[in-house]
Amino acid sequence: MIRSARCGGIELGAGESITPQRHLYDELVHVVAGHGFTTIWNDRGDRTTFEWSDGALFAIPLNVHYQHHNASRVDPARLVATNNAPVYMNLIHNLDFIFGTDFDFTDRFTGDTQFDGDTVDQGFRLWETNFIADVNQVPLIKRPTRGGSNRQLELVNSSIGAHLSEFPVGTYKKAHRHGAGTHIVITSGEGYSLMWREGERIETVEWKRGAFVAPPDRWFHQHFNTMPQFSE
Repeated sequence: MIRSARCGGIELGAGESITPQRHLYDELVHVVAGHGFTTIWNDRGDRTTFEWSDGALFAIPLNVHYQHHNASRVDPARLVATNNAPVYMNLIHNLDFIFGTDFDFTDRFTGDTQFDGDTVDQGFRLWETNFIADVNQVPLIKRPTRGGSNRQLELVNSSIGAHLSEFPVGTYKKAHRHGAGTHIVITSGEGYSLMWREGERIETVEWKRGAFVAPPDRWFHQHFNTMPQFSE
């Protein structure tokens, strides 16, 4: 099976930073806990730094250099990141090219690119933005045919799609299925999901704030909220 996306976690100890890196694939980052800042730059000299804290969501522009820093001298910071590295690795088969290409994608990042939370409403529930300070504060739009409310997101023209979903306590989201590579982070509330392959036994997965769920390829899944404010 060709995997379409991968997810990983990062914990930065008090005052720590990751090693600067660069790669030819898109990445979305969600801040689970802590506060800090990220510096982004390219080879032509464009550079910016923006701050983040618990609940933030942002994307790393394609093929920039970047470095995450924990601003606290006491507490750790935890980040969870989703990227489409498997797509590039399956297609290109050359890690030196993926991690060593020096091309600057100025349609994704220049010195004028701001990570200040500005959004452009494109209609059809789609927001274009570079940075969200707190995903739990994003205004959502009701979607009765699926259950609850949601908002589609596009960050720094990334090829990775994202959305937020919320539904009231005691309700659920309509069962659905799709291909592999979807990563669900629970940002608030408690509940459970039913997941099953067509014609096979239904499995129950309980979750609460901070949980991570990845429905397998083409498995049906349905989310049930037993406390207020579920987000996907």
